Amino acid sequence: MIFNVMTVLNSDYFDFGKLFVNSFYDNVDLSRIHKLYVYDTGLSEDDKKYLSVFPQMEIVSTELNTKHVLLHDEDWRKNVYSKTAFLLQVIEKDSLPTVMIDSDCLFLSDFTRLIPENDDFVACRREEQEAFCEYIASFFVINSIEKAPSFIREWREEMYYGTENHKESPALSRLINKGGYQVYAIKEDLVSYTGTELTADVTIAHMKSTRGLRTVEQRVNQPHLKAYKEKYLTEIPIAAVGEAFEAMFRETASEAATEQGIGKERSSVLDNISPEKRALLLKRLKKG
Repeated sequence: MIFNVMTVLNSDYFDFGKLFVNSFYDNVDLSRIHKLYVYDTGLSEDDKKYLSVFPQMEIVSTELNTKHVLLHDEDWRKNVYSKTAFLLQVIEKDSLPTVMIDSDCLFLSDFTRLIPENDDFVACRREEQEAFCEYIASFFVINSIEKAPSFIREWREEMYYGTENHKESPALSRLINKGGYQVYAIKEDLVSYTGTELTADVTIAHMKSTRGLRTVEQRVNQPHLKAYKEKYLTEIPIAAVGEAFEAMFRETASEAATEQGIGKERSSVLDNISPEKRALLLKRLKKG
């Protein structure tokens, strides 16, 4: 099955965005991805330039220009409420199964292998008994193109009920529990893990806001995520590093081959160089 993936992003969340896109292109099976849609709700020109080097990505302009000042403030709510409308746009545009993922997520391995093909929808179910709602909307999959419009319409209607500050996930939980749709429940610890003990089963870590983790800086700088931050929170996108190093390497190899009468096979070593090693080599090459 081929999927689209969509998220919503603004400049105040762009450290999350860097972690999201770099880890996505490093760890997700891109042969199963048609496009990654990033809905722009307040990105700067520099942000968009950073994202522009990634293949299979489309930055979608919106009428929103939001800031992150306070959790649950008006701009936060605008971003949250817009996501389902944007999700429907993607479905209508490409008629492909689509995965909606929060931008404060980090990809540790390929999540696509966990998605069943025969269920209409896939929702992230919380295992915590005292959680404020049963399902969390940080990860949600639409498989059924036909049923998507009615599901999303009902989901959006549910957001206007209840007294919670968090509207999106409680509304999703109420709708699922009405039983009108076939929804596969996938464990939160697999695709939206918020703990600190990362295991091989975790495909996506969610840098979710909690007590003591209110700011973007606090959420990005959690000790158990240090290695991922160092690898993916980069000034140069991993995709650009790879392209730049490959161009430099091929130019050097070509010059050496001309001088020494060697064939082109030397360039094939690039296939075995990981993105982080390319970045390190590029750094060294720049220093001369």
